[in-house]
Amino acid sequence: MPKRGGNPKANLNSTWVPGVSGNPSGRPRGFTRLIRDSTEEGLELVTFALSIMRGRRKAPIKLRFEAMCWLADRGWGRAVIMINMEDRLRKAAVEHGLNPEEVLAAAEEILSTHVA
Repeated sequence: MPKRGGNPKANLNSTWVPGVSGNPSGRPRGFTRLIRDSTEEGLELVTFALSIMRGRRKAPIKLRFEAMCWLADRGWGRAVIMINMEDRLRKAAVEHGLNPEEVLAAAEEILSTHVA
């Protein structure tokens, strides 16, 4: 049986195995080129999103905001979200009866070897 993570709500009947891609072939070759060729290098996509954002197409404010976010993400890249995991790790360690300092040290060791 595949090794399961710590999520007690995980579907134990799933065939998903950690570390194995669900899409091993990735995006089909030429897909990006097809989109660019079909949308004037993406100009149509941007024009459409702009028309929603500016209210030229009838859309609820939520969709207008999503169009704005889509444009900003593609224009400047998505903002990096920093998460302070120390407090979360300490709390989880205490909840599971573990030494918080040992958990933090182990996490730091793992991150130092696996994260650039």
